[in-house]
Amino acid sequence: KAPLTINGKTYHIFQASPPHTASTVLNNFLIGMFEPGAEYSFMVYNQERTIRRHDKDVAIDDGHIVTKTHITDLMGLYKQHRNAFDEIMFVVANRGVNPETRIDSSLCQYNNVLCIEFEELLYSDEHGRESVV
Repeated sequence: KAPLTINGKTYHIFQASPPHTASTVLNNFLIGMFEPGAEYSFMVYNQERTIRRHDKDVAIDDGHIVTKTHITDLMGLYKQHRNAFDEIMFVVANRGVNPETRIDSSLCQYNNVLCIEFEELLYSDEHGRESVV
């Protein structure tokens, strides 16, 4: 499977959020929008930043579009993978005021970073789910 390509440019999306921020819900939205039926890819918080799918290591450029991680060093992720894609996007879930459940707010100002608050991912009925999506 080829990477996401729009107008000749390749893209990769990191769903990079602290734990306990509804990041799994956000990741499921992204998978549903960009690669329905795809396997879940998760970047492990280790020195190598290994990407795992079904207990197997996979390469960042093996064709998956969305990679979930709890690594919030967006600049480091960008620098590590910028040569593999034309554009790298980050989608982040933040929650509350605790610094452990938020990324540095200055990162949300970048054009390739979309920050979403936890409350924006909540819904209680079908209409609410459609609004979130």
